[in-house]
Amino acid sequence: MVYRVVEKSTRTEYAAKFIKKKRLESSRRGVAREDIQKEIHILAEMEHQNCIYLHQVYENGQHVILVLELLRGGELFDYISERESLTEEEASDFIQQILLGLQHMHSKHIAHLDLKVKHVILIGDSQIYFKGCKKVYRMHLLSSLPYPYLKITIRIYYRHS
Repeated sequence: MVYRVVEKSTRTEYAAKFIKKKRLESSRRGVAREDIQKEIHILAEMEHQNCIYLHQVYENGQHVILVLELLRGGELFDYISERESLTEEEASDFIQQILLGLQHMHSKHIAHLDLKVKHVILIGDSQIYFKGCKKVYRMHLLSSLPYPYLKITIRIYYRHS
C-alpha cells in the first residue's frame, strides 16, 4: 500500500510505501525481512539525478515504511497517445535520460527487466519519471530473484516544446 504523506517540518510531500512484515518464516502473508532489506539496500544505492530517491525508512510492529520521492502525473504512453507522436528531439531526450538512469543502475549491478513506455511518468511541464516496475534485480542474483515488488524509478527532465 502506498500513501501520499507530508513532512510536517518542511511541508514536502512524499510517497510512503507500507510493506507488511512476515510474522513467521512459514507464513504466506507479508514479506520476509531479508527481502525488505534487499529492497532498502537497492533503493539506497539509487542516488542519481535520474533515479527516484529513498528519503527515510521507518518500522513499526507490522510494517516497514519506505518514504520515497512522490511521483505524480500521467504516463508518457498517454502523452504520446494524445499527441499521436513525438518529435525526434523529444524522443531522443527521453531515451537519453532513461539510458543515463539505466547506466547508473547497471554500474551498481542492478538490472531492470521490464522497461515499458507505460512506466514513464510525466510530472508537470518540466519533469518526467521513468516508473520502474516489479522486475528489478541485482544482476548477480538473477538465479534467485529477490522480493518481487521492488520499484526503481528513473527521473527524466523534459523540456516542454
